[in-house]
Amino acid sequence: MNLGNRRLTNVDLAAALVACGCREPRIYQASGNAVVEDPRGPEALRAAVEEGLATALGYSVPTFVRSADAVRAIASADPFPGRQMGGKLQVGILRQAPSGEARSLVASLDGEADALALGEQELFWWPSGSILDSSLDLKALERALGPWTQRTHGTVQRLTKKYFS
Repeated sequence: MNLGNRRLTNVDLAAALVACGCREPRIYQASGNAVVEDPRGPEALRAAVEEGLATALGYSVPTFVRSADAVRAIASADPFPGRQMGGKLQVGILRQAPSGEARSLVASLDGEADALALGEQELFWWPSGSILDSSLDLKALERALGPWTQRTHGTVQRLTKKYFS
């Protein structure tokens, strides 16, 4: 989930997810990462969670759903083999697969200061330093790719190790 600058306790997030029909949600860190088992398909689950959270919290919460296999694939991805950068590898979890136009934009922005690559529904971004120091045009990327939520690759790896190994 993309909570933006809002803060939500793990207990409150879990309670809101239960109210959406999710059984035994497990919350990872205090940044909107939730692991649920649910029979609904990804789109139905996403829609139910977004609607339920908006009702429970009073504001919209863009939600991004991935299967355990997809999370494992992201955690094991090596989008920049042999390349070394100074910053932390970031993963943008996208709503949908990038269009050809979006893929072209990402390829054009890949460079020395900011390494960029696309997965099936992910943007991999490896800045040369802090993400705050990057001059990457994130607004242009969001216009091309649609909304996303961002985590460090390390966070995805730790979540995978805890829940999906």
